Amino acid sequence: MFTFDGFFDHLGSLDWPAVIVSTLVLMVVGTVWYGPLFGKPWARAHGIPFSTKPEPIKIIKTAAYMFLFSVGVSFFVFDDIEHALVAGLLFGFLFIAMALYSGVVWAKKSARAYTFDLLFWIVAVILATYVQGLLA
Repeated sequence: MFTFDGFFDHLGSLDWPAVIVSTLVLMVVGTVWYGPLFGKPWARAHGIPFSTKPEPIKIIKTAAYMFLFSVGVSFFVFDDIEHALVAGLLFGFLFIAMALYSGVVWAKKSARAYTFDLLFWIVAVILATYVQGLLA
């Protein structure tokens, strides 16, 4: 279990190259996920127009939150795919799914939109924990 001292010790010894690589991997996967793979049905599910030309500020903001996500994941890195899958499923269904579901309940987002986003974040946890584990 982490304490505040352990938290700051971990941040002080963070494997920054692994965090940066996992951030870049997530940016590429997100581009494919929300672009050619599921972009049009995702946009329809959210009721927004699909665009292949994202605004530069949105790319910068996405890189920032993906970086912070990768820093958070760095507390739970695994160098084997089995543990990365378990982490992705546990965090995905027990934390991320519940947080995203508030949008279905309160913002009346569609279950389809919720599913696209939830599956992306589960994949993101799996990839980030595994990539950082391999590089650690």
